[in-house]
Amino acid sequence: MMFWITKLSYLPKMVRSHDPFTKRQLLFLEALRNKICDITDPEPEILTHEDYAWHYEQTKEFGRIPKIRFKPYSTRIKAEIMKNASLVSKDKEIALEKMRKKYGINSDKYSRARNFESEWNSLMVKALRAMKVLARLNSMFAAKGQSVSDLVKMLQEIVLAESFTSKNHSKKQIFQTTISETAEKPKFKRERPYNEVLEGLE
Repeated sequence: MMFWITKLSYLPKMVRSHDPFTKRQLLFLEALRNKICDITDPEPEILTHEDYAWHYEQTKEFGRIPKIRFKPYSTRIKAEIMKNASLVSKDKEIALEKMRKKYGINSDKYSRARNFESEWNSLMVKALRAMKVLARLNSMFAAKGQSVSDLVKMLQEIVLAESFTSKNHSKKQIFQTTISETAEKPKFKRERPYNEVLEGLE
């Protein structure tokens, strides 16, 4: 037994990656972010009518998840993002090009758009699982009157400190140009007419 312990002690320690995203996912996210930056750029080199909006969608497989919708040509824009992310194999591209020529199909934008949706759904499922972990921890450890527990605040501080790097500062900014379709409309209290206020004072 001691022999095995001694031998194992010389083995290099396994270092786990701290990045929760795969290389493929990062390429996809960067390409998507770059497209959003181009759309929201207040001083674009080329003027376009492209726009985007976030919305909820109820899916059969994953339940309710956030989605992004591009306008006016959503399929074409999603295909462009996948191409810019370099996520399509060159060999597969050549084979698909031959098939398109053989059967007279004009574009492969639909298959790329489907790949976009697949990548996005995978990321959202991962994000929802992480959020559910935080929600459970928060509900278990939030003190009376707290909307966010001290534990979750500490986790947020750790993650923000690790992700706040000079690399992030050099990135193009996303400007707010559209109103998100996901945000729940705030429930404002009805303002009482002035005559009702005066009647209450009598």
